[in-house]
Amino acid sequence: MEDKEYFNAAAREVQLQAADGYAVELDPPLAEAMGVFEETAVSEEDVEADILARREGEYE
Repeated sequence: MEDKEYFNAAAREVQLQAADGYAVELDPPLAEAMGVFEETAVSEEDVEADILARREGEYE
């Protein structure tokens, strides 16, 4: 299985379990690769800045 397929499958499973209210424990290297640690995760502010930049035509 490719890394991308593996990460997508893991992310789907985590999302399903979290949506049901379960705490989800991940292997630290997998969690780090998925960007779930606060230092590397995308913040709400990052997403908003990206949306604004696209609206203002800063990049395509």
